[in-house]
Amino acid sequence: MATYNSTHDYPAISGYPENPDARQWLAHQLGRLSAWAERRRLYHSTVAELMMLSERELADIGIGRGQIREIALDAARAGQR
Repeated sequence: MATYNSTHDYPAISGYPENPDARQWLAHQLGRLSAWAERRRLYHSTVAELMMLSERELADIGIGRGQIREIALDAARAGQR
């Protein structure tokens, strides 16, 4: 039968305590999940907004339709900082 050892050391992660208790761990995970959800929302809203533009409007701002997903990904990454 396996036993639980609560003295495990976790690898150091920037901004994360070395030996977190359950609340700290959960708060950290929820923060990561929240940040991921915000980046995902920003990515999808950027794609949707740019896809609504006509070819002419995209050309006026110097964007090709094939660049939309890359631009949205860059926007989502910039939003995480």
